[in-house]
Amino acid sequence: MIKEESTHILFDWEKIIISPNLWKIFDFLMNIEREIESFIDFEKQLQKIKESYTETLWFTAFLAKKIEDNNIDFNYIISENPENIASKFDFHLPIRSQFIVLFASLETLFCLYITYIEKIDNEEDIRKKTMDKKETIKFLNKFILSNENEYFNVNKKIFSKISAKQIREIRNSLTHFYSVKWWINIIHNELNEKARKLEWKLKEKWNNNVIFISPNDLFLLIRWASKILIKSWSDDYLSDPIEFSEKITFVKSIVDKNSAVLIKNKDLNI
Repeated sequence: MIKEESTHILFDWEKIIISPNLWKIFDFLMNIEREIESFIDFEKQLQKIKESYTETLWFTAFLAKKIEDNNIDFNYIISENPENIASKFDFHLPIRSQFIVLFASLETLFCLYITYIEKIDNEEDIRKKTMDKKETIKFLNKFILSNENEYFNVNKKIFSKISAKQIREIRNSLTHFYSVKWWINIIHNELNEKARKLEWKLKEKWNNNVIFISPNDLFLLIRWASKILIKSWSDDYLSDPIEFSEKITFVKSIVDKNSAVLIKNKDLNI
């Protein structure tokens, strides 16, 4: 007799236990998060490289000067000032692109949520649901602007100023017109502290509720949203394993059919 494959998930907000047949769902979600985290942290990593490279260049210039002062035969000449070379690491940070990518990842969670709740794996049906304004607002209130979302909870003073309707509108404005709405401004990650002061001044002077959010803010809100989704699956499994198994089958189906396959160069034997 062939033993039936178990379908299970247990998540306590810190560690997760899943059955092998669900691994592809979580591998898909983890790869998306890794991609986005790399994109969000690109400037930070580049800055570290720039600092290290600048130190090396200045040390090389110092050694060259010592060689010259001591009349040691030395024909190599640094053709460019180290500061000029280091400045080539500076670039225009694509902050709007970062937000668009983040909203795309949030859309992925939304699609998986709809797939699970509605028990559907037809792309057209899922798309119709995710384009529905009421469904979108319901999702954002449940997963982003929720006390269960720890990052929202900790920063409630800031995020409670905006509604799910406004988040939907800024998402649409960015993805369709590459711009933002006046009540929400986007800022670079390192400007968070200054943004809080500016919010306070605008509120004090003009009673203005404009807020500033960074890519990191949205990234952490989405990270917690994914945890809430996974915890809801875990709770459903504990409550009714058979019903959970039926619903998660649709999620597995849509991931199997549509998830991207990442192929690394080292795996290409051509």
